[in-house]
Amino acid sequence: MRTTRGLFLRVFLPVATALVGGALAFAHLELQTKLIELHTHEYTHVKLGSAALANSIEPVARDLMYLSQNSSLHQAVERPTPENMAHLTEDLSSFSNAKRLYDQVRWIDETGMEVVRIDFAQGKAKVVAPDKLQNKAQRYYFADALKRNPGEVFISPVDLNIEQDKIEEPYKPMIRFATPITDSSGKKRGIVILNYYGNEMLQAYSKATSGLGMVLNTAGYWLKSPEAADEWGFMFGRTELSLAARSPAMWKAIVSSDSGQITRDDGLWTWETVYPLQAGQKSSSGTPAVSGPSGQQTAAPPYFWKAVTHQSAEVLSGIRQAIVLKVASVLSLLLALIAWGSWKLARAWKLLADSEEKYQTISDFTYNWETWISPTGELLFNSSSCEKITGYRADAFQGESNFLLRITHPDDVALVSEHLKFHLTQAERCEFSFRILLPDGTVRWIEHACLPVFGQGGQFLGRRASSRDITERKMAEEQIRQLAYFDALTGLPNRRMLYDRLHLALTQAKRFERSLALMFLDLDYFKNINDTLGHEVGDQLLKEVAKRLEHCIRSGDTVARVGGDEFIIVLNEITGPQDAAQVAQKVFVTMAEPLHFDKHALNVTLSIGIAVYPIHGNDDVRSLMKKADAAMYAAKSAGRNAYSFFADPSQPSTQHSSVSSAASDGAQVPSHDNTPDQRTGSPNKA
Repeated sequence: MRTTRGLFLRVFLPVATALVGGALAFAHLELQTKLIELHTHEYTHVKLGSAALANSIEPVARDLMYLSQNSSLHQAVERPTPENMAHLTEDLSSFSNAKRLYDQVRWIDETGMEVVRIDFAQGKAKVVAPDKLQNKAQRYYFADALKRNPGEVFISPVDLNIEQDKIEEPYKPMIRFATPITDSSGKKRGIVILNYYGNEMLQAYSKATSGLGMVLNTAGYWLKSPEAADEWGFMFGRTELSLAARSPAMWKAIVSSDSGQITRDDGLWTWETVYPLQAGQKSSSGTPAVSGPSGQQTAAPPYFWKAVTHQSAEVLSGIRQAIVLKVASVLSLLLALIAWGSWKLARAWKLLADSEEKYQTISDFTYNWETWISPTGELLFNSSSCEKITGYRADAFQGESNFLLRITHPDDVALVSEHLKFHLTQAERCEFSFRILLPDGTVRWIEHACLPVFGQGGQFLGRRASSRDITERKMAEEQIRQLAYFDALTGLPNRRMLYDRLHLALTQAKRFERSLALMFLDLDYFKNINDTLGHEVGDQLLKEVAKRLEHCIRSGDTVARVGGDEFIIVLNEITGPQDAAQVAQKVFVTMAEPLHFDKHALNVTLSIGIAVYPIHGNDDVRSLMKKADAAMYAAKSAGRNAYSFFADPSQPSTQHSSVSSAASDGAQVPSHDNTPDQRTGSPNKA
């Protein structure tokens, strides 16, 4: 005789085990989701922060070049008459008042003496009296800037302003931008220099990272930190106020790659590198040197800043604890309810006759779809809960033996059909997932688990199965995958997927001795569109550009979005540079059609840089991307709306070529010579 306790255990233990297993699985999935969200959040912060730093630098360099070409400055250089000096002072004062970004605007002559100096204090420009002007010949930035060629921009490291050989208080973070000026004979007559108030840049970074980010210089010192006391250690000779001293292993990891994310015992670290120096700009010899393994001073590394965020181990532990507490609370409640329901069910079963044993199974006490199949394949029991999952009443399955196969997704019919044969055996427990089609055509994922059932005498009574709807879990998994590998705005592969595909393509190209091309595309003047028409129009523009680029490549090639207005195309298995040139021409023809958004019709152009493996070097992925990036900048320098092949500095100067307007009508595009000397081209401009 079966006892109530035995029946209770037979009902409760499997359900409780499944529930506990499901709770653990849910907790694991929830934790992974939260961690992915945190990782994405932190990576977004450093991206926004690094963009804020980079965007703060570019306008200053433009202002400097504007001043260096100012007519009143050149008149004062040629003829320093009182009238010309007065005009120059007036122009520089107007510039300072208009910009409100520069602590000092100066002309320093070739001896290091300040000739004109405009200070910006208390909200307005102030002309410094001649007797207050100082000689800066001994300051590193004067010597470094004067060594530059005309047209080159010198950028100093970020440091604190020094007046009268003392650090000015309150602290003024400064970046000095300077360029030489010459007279009509070409003789250097000093430098024009802007003292950019770096706090503007650091505040923009702090705002972009919600005040949680850090900025470190090349030597690992904090320029910006959530702890103000940690900042500017290098200005006071305090080597302990640097990440390089506090956490050498973490600093080594950060400087070893341009970007990354690492979870360590002390928490989650995320970083991105900003290289403020562009073409024609030089760093400072005043950058602190780096100590080698034996204590000797070595040359400073390339000038960069590191945008870094850090989530402590306590934060990560708090996320885990919150999820455990939530799952444990819900699990305890469900176990109590299931225990109560199992006990009530066991008592009800005890009242049934032994002859009705085959119908004694969990049915309406669970949301799962429960079935019982006889040893001959007959459906003995089908719970009414199947309608909640499949959309069909239980009697629909009774009336047609192959009804389950009929509503199974076509791609899963073979799997389900093979499993139904498995029902006729006395094999062990079986679990798998498949899809079904609801009456309205909706696809739903089902997780199916079944096991053999035996009578008291050991006779095989068939198989009992439990199925549940896991559609939401499948959708969540797909969403996580989408966030990890695809760009949220355009749907194109993101940088992570691009690197995976490019690594594979380069490996295959090397193995089978094939060529491939990497094309770096950048929209011309995209920032102007964002500034004038708004980011919503900018986003629509990027989506349309992505669609058009996808129509320009073969199905086996890749187009990815790797930055705000930057795209990369990977062409697999090409015969030579002429194939990449033809694709570039196709892109220009495709983009020649105006893009219409609301009431706006936009004519958008691109600059394209191309690197071809192996013509441009037997390199790794990052090197190939850098070469394509360099070629893209060459295309921009050539006038934009053009493409350019990578040019080795040791080769002759880049040659330009163009195609006739017939190319847009499908005419044959002139092929490029396979040698790397013929590298640039531009589309015909109507």
